[in-house]
Amino acid sequence: RLPEVTSSALGRARCARARAPAARASRAAGLWRGTMTSLYETVRRTRPTTADADRAAGVSPNAHLDGRSGGSEALLNGHGGVYDLALKAKIDGSKSLLSGLWSSASAMPEVELEFEHPVSVEELRASLRSLRSAGAALNAARGAAHAEPLCLRLQCEALQFLQPTWGAPGAQPPLSSGAVPACSSSAPATKGHAEDEEAKPQDSTTYLLSKEELQRMRAEMRNSCHRRQEEQARRRHEIVSGCPVFLSMRMRRILELALRLRPAHVGGDGDGDFDAMCLDDASAQVVAALIVRHRFSYAQVLSFVKTEAKSTLNSQDLYTRTLAAMADDMKNNNPPTGVEFKPEPCIPASRPVFPGCEAAAALLKPAGAIAVADESALAKGGGSLRRLRSWFGPDDDVAGSHDDLYKVRRKIVMSDLPIWSRQDLIKQTVAANKVTLLQGETGSGKTTQVAAYILEMVEALKSEAAYPAPRGASGPPCRIICTQPRRIAAITVAKRVAEELGEVVGEGVVGYKVRGVSVCGPKCKILFCTTGVLLRRLSQEGQNDMFSPKTVTHLIVDEVHERNCETDFMLTFVRQVVQQREHLRVVLMSATMDAECFLRYFSIGASQPPLLKVEGRCFPTHEVFLDTINSRFGRDGMSKGMSPDELRQAPPKSASENDGIDYELIAEILKEIDSSDEGAWQFVSEAEKGEHHVANPKTGAVLIFLPGTGEISQMVATIEEAGMPEHWWVLQLHGALGAEEQQDAFKTVFPAGKTLKIIACTNVAETSVTVPDVTVVIDSCRERRTGIDKFSNTPQLKEQWCALDSLKQRRGRAGRVQPGVCIRLLTQSRLESLEGKTLPEMQRVPLENIYLQLCSIGIGNHNEFFAKTPDPPEETAVKLARAALRDLGALDDRAADGLTPLGRHLAALPCHPRLGKILVLGCLFGVPGAVLSICAAMSGRSPMMTTQDTQKRSAWQTERAKLLQEVGCKSDHCAWAVLMQLWSSEGVVRRDLCKRYGLSYERMSAAFFERRHLCESLVQAGFINKDFLKEERERLQDLDQPDVEPPDWTVVCAVIAGGLFPNVLQVERSSPKFSGPSTAGEKNKWMRYSILQTHLNDSGAVSYPKACNMHPNSLCFGQDHYKCPLLAFYTIQQTTKLYVYDATEVSPWAILLFGSPPVWNEASRRLEVGGWAHFACARGDLVLPLINSAREALMAVLTRKIKDRDSPFDPAAAPELQACVALLRSAGLGFEVVPQEPPSWPFLEQLREEGAEQIAETARERAMEARMLAPGGRAV
Repeated sequence: RLPEVTSSALGRARCARARAPAARASRAAGLWRGTMTSLYETVRRTRPTTADADRAAGVSPNAHLDGRSGGSEALLNGHGGVYDLALKAKIDGSKSLLSGLWSSASAMPEVELEFEHPVSVEELRASLRSLRSAGAALNAARGAAHAEPLCLRLQCEALQFLQPTWGAPGAQPPLSSGAVPACSSSAPATKGHAEDEEAKPQDSTTYLLSKEELQRMRAEMRNSCHRRQEEQARRRHEIVSGCPVFLSMRMRRILELALRLRPAHVGGDGDGDFDAMCLDDASAQVVAALIVRHRFSYAQVLSFVKTEAKSTLNSQDLYTRTLAAMADDMKNNNPPTGVEFKPEPCIPASRPVFPGCEAAAALLKPAGAIAVADESALAKGGGSLRRLRSWFGPDDDVAGSHDDLYKVRRKIVMSDLPIWSRQDLIKQTVAANKVTLLQGETGSGKTTQVAAYILEMVEALKSEAAYPAPRGASGPPCRIICTQPRRIAAITVAKRVAEELGEVVGEGVVGYKVRGVSVCGPKCKILFCTTGVLLRRLSQEGQNDMFSPKTVTHLIVDEVHERNCETDFMLTFVRQVVQQREHLRVVLMSATMDAECFLRYFSIGASQPPLLKVEGRCFPTHEVFLDTINSRFGRDGMSKGMSPDELRQAPPKSASENDGIDYELIAEILKEIDSSDEGAWQFVSEAEKGEHHVANPKTGAVLIFLPGTGEISQMVATIEEAGMPEHWWVLQLHGALGAEEQQDAFKTVFPAGKTLKIIACTNVAETSVTVPDVTVVIDSCRERRTGIDKFSNTPQLKEQWCALDSLKQRRGRAGRVQPGVCIRLLTQSRLESLEGKTLPEMQRVPLENIYLQLCSIGIGNHNEFFAKTPDPPEETAVKLARAALRDLGALDDRAADGLTPLGRHLAALPCHPRLGKILVLGCLFGVPGAVLSICAAMSGRSPMMTTQDTQKRSAWQTERAKLLQEVGCKSDHCAWAVLMQLWSSEGVVRRDLCKRYGLSYERMSAAFFERRHLCESLVQAGFINKDFLKEERERLQDLDQPDVEPPDWTVVCAVIAGGLFPNVLQVERSSPKFSGPSTAGEKNKWMRYSILQTHLNDSGAVSYPKACNMHPNSLCFGQDHYKCPLLAFYTIQQTTKLYVYDATEVSPWAILLFGSPPVWNEASRRLEVGGWAHFACARGDLVLPLINSAREALMAVLTRKIKDRDSPFDPAAAPELQACVALLRSAGLGFEVVPQEPPSWPFLEQLREEGAEQIAETARERAMEARMLAPGGRAV
């Protein structure tokens, strides 16, 4: 190989001749260094050093050979035998070893090299003489036309001298004559070499290239550069494209022990290569250090460690040499940011994930098993192993329990309601018909009165023995269910009905059930509940026993016009079974229902259900539009009421951080209403004022409709910052509030000193719920409506204009007690362009939740069921739902209900299945708090705000980058979990936290409330204990323990990736044209992102890569280096481009354990997951059975949890889970690097100190103000 190495070196030297003298000198030094490196490395590999021979020779292993002639002879004469010799070749300022090629040797710097190799004295003496004679020959030939070919030939022949055929130790290699450039120096020549020195020419003429030669040289340089770039690109592609999987022998044995597998025989693959699937402890620790401490990617580590492991004997050398090789290859070739090339003195300390015998013994604990009979029973009708008992009221299965006759005695008689005069007609119609439609206008009293009328009817029929009686004369217990679309409506209406009957809700015949709360006793006959709660009860009953007398005898569906998925889902079941249930009566109620649609849907042949209409009791309400408001305040053109879509597409200057809602304008309107004697009537025209006389225009409360809880928080903050008068009573009303807080809005007795009640609410106050004293409505005309993202088939809670039917409901809230005023924050022309009715939710949202409910109930033909809904969805939406659930691992065609154990758990959670899977996995792997925060944030809009203020945006990005660095993983979702934890911590000022990181206060508030609701769902499912939130709050409020240990973010990222799969994008880094420091935007230009786009048609699924972009608001924007070139995402949306808004770096083992079943492609030697994620694995036949066993063990744990939902879940009791946690934490290596500092919540202590200083400063200011004024208002 040596002649080839030297030939290429001299070929590069020919190109370097035409450069400047200084450059030529530097090039000469580099050429000599490279040639000698290749030469002595070959010699070293040919004949390794023998330590015994060194000791026998009795010589020092560090003898030196000076490159100058005098020093070399003296050193050679002083030693003999065979020994390790360190060569220091010095090219000093006198002349060059390659003087035959360069004439400007005097400018060369001194270069010192040191190599160790076995060599004999006679060999070195002969080699030096040959080098000098060859130099003389080259100098004589310089300037001739054949100088370069001659130099090359002579150099090749000379190098053959040092390519010996070694025999026994100490044998002398044969030498022959040849030519090598002279080895000369400024030192005087020793005896025996004077002839060589005299033979050197003194001419220093420079050889000049012709024009043709220069052109040829340039062409050769360009071709060489192109070949070098192609080789670099090929190698980079090989490194980046194939993310490998690591598995140590330690981790393999741990998994086999925990999963109770027979230990597999793992031998070498025969070629002696480095095997990433069978790492020993030393290699595993080196790989762990390079990945965790030095932050190299998996592919980079495998590529370089595999090369260096061939010639390295111990882990320290492997660690050092690998880092050196990485530095040589990447440091000057646009290295990624964040990696550390400098090695530490010793390998970073690491610890095994399962040290000692105690951990091994823990894995041997019996994991428990579930009988096959039990598992089959779980797959039937909703997964209940016991016979269902009565849902409320008297228990039919308990001896002595019976339904007593109940005499309805009203404490409050609402005879002034319009529906009072129609009660007899309603009773007769409901008794005579299976389905009844009741269209009652706003204020008619249908919501609070119909349930009581039906109860009176049932009790009257029982007393007359006319009630259907399959159980005997008394018949089944009366169970009246009234469904409401929102939990606040169910609670409020139940309390109102109980109050009219003279009872306390939950103690008499009236109760309610909402998510996480059940208030009903054994006497309960009227139950108010949300639609979702009833659906979960129906899923437990199964298809054959649905709507049994143990659940319901009379079903009232209120606000049926809202047409959400749950309502349509339930109505489809009602239509299928209502004719088969003798006891069942159904009443559909709404003020704005599409009566024709429901009449057609429930018709049987030519027979239609009856339709009853009841007029409302509402005073006239006058509308005031934004045109009038702008004119009144002189705000021409300042507030135009832009829609959310227009705001997203508007120029940057048109966008604002307030999402288009003018909070300052609303605060100004409130001040005008309070200060004027006419109140809100000052905005009404004189002609309209004359039509209705209002005795006291300022009487009543003000109701402000806003899209969500975040906007409500922002509105309240704006009012407070604008200088709220002390007599204002500002309240919030939305579904995230507790029941007690919600009731404040319905109080008509004000606290002392309060005269004006202002309620900021969402659309929960639009229907069902009636605030009794409202006379003014300020309507933003916006709502959060659930939609679907066509690219990822995920739900999106998008803000948009309301439909006209919703606006009509809101306007009616102001005319309950007297003529009212409704102020619309949009122009009249804009109002006329809005859609008339809200599109049914079934046609605009993903159907995964509905599909899961169908499976859990036991319905086999899903397409047929969807076709029977009132407004069937598109067939493509059903196919997408089925494909998404299959990718999540929720469907199993072999099961009776078509669900896996994971799917049965997801069916019981009230969230999107992807978020539900994250929650389930987070509880299984011991990180419930983090995943609760993440899923709460993903349920709404991202809490990260953006702004057009360059300075503010730069400050936010800086703080966010610091936060991401402290977390230690590249993940938007983990950063959200940290921010939510800081938000909840005692001593942290939330406003300052939002200001520092650019967070939306209202979105953080909404996420905080949603987190509590998700926690309640996990408590009901049995994954966490009921005191989880209390215990967590106590830990965070303990200021004496500022460093509460955070979760393992590696496990959190793995859980996120497993839950979001197949929402995975591939990342590729192209080589930038210019290296050096750059901004996040410049780095992002060289990143390429792509997702797997899937289209479904009649012939099947068609998938292809589609380019996308990382949104600038994501914390991953500008990141140019990932350990694995895959990112999991949740939100993706097409605006000006296809943007990914949040992402998390993926772990290979997370995808293999939680994604689609992996397949090993023997041709490419890769593990493939879902046809999109590929992982390099040379020995897939060994690792694939281990992966499948771990996946089956995970399903077995979930199956056991279904069997025992009521007992608290303990992840430590499942050894298979502990082994999988160790696998994820260590990336399959069995070792985790010890952190340099103990883990803690980032910046928590700093924020607490800043909060304490701010509180103290505020207290000092208030104390100063108090001292400045005397009690009588005089200055002290």
